[in-house]
Amino acid sequence: MKEKPKLTFDELVRLLTEKGITFNYHSAEEAKKILAERNYYYRLASYRKNFKKDLSTNK
Repeated sequence: MKEKPKLTFDELVRLLTEKGITFNYHSAEEAKKILAERNYYYRLASYRKNFKKDLSTNK
């Protein structure tokens, strides 16, 4: 599996905007702060390779 590059918070917000996500409740700057302070994605994703995939369930 090809690894995806890690994106910066600026790049993540830009990607979300390109996908049509709007920042109605929080500004883009607040979203970056939330990603920096409350996001556990990279911490959780770092453990994903420690577990075997069950390929029989993928259809």
